[in-house]
Amino acid sequence: RVQDEAMIDRLNQIVLALGAYREAVGRYPFLLTELYPANMLSTSTIAENVIDEFSYVSYIDDSSYGKSNRCSLSSQPSDAYHLGVSLRSGDADREKGNHRKS
Repeated sequence: RVQDEAMIDRLNQIVLALGAYREAVGRYPFLLTELYPANMLSTSTIAENVIDEFSYVSYIDDSSYGKSNRCSLSSQPSDAYHLGVSLRSGDADREKGNHRKS
């Protein structure tokens, strides 16, 4: 249960970092690892091997969350994302996403 709470805390930290990244760059990152060089996330907060446990997909816009609307290039604008993580206790997975451009 403690591990799950830590993963949920990390999920929330990533959501904040994604928002800061979008504010600074004008789009969501293609990959979560782009948050590190942009100084939106540090490896002391969430190690790079831990961030691999999160499922993340960026989308061109929020009209569809199908494969055809996924960003395929890091330079493509992305106005939406889906972020999830599997919890170890067997509780329902936690997901955040469907964030819209303001």
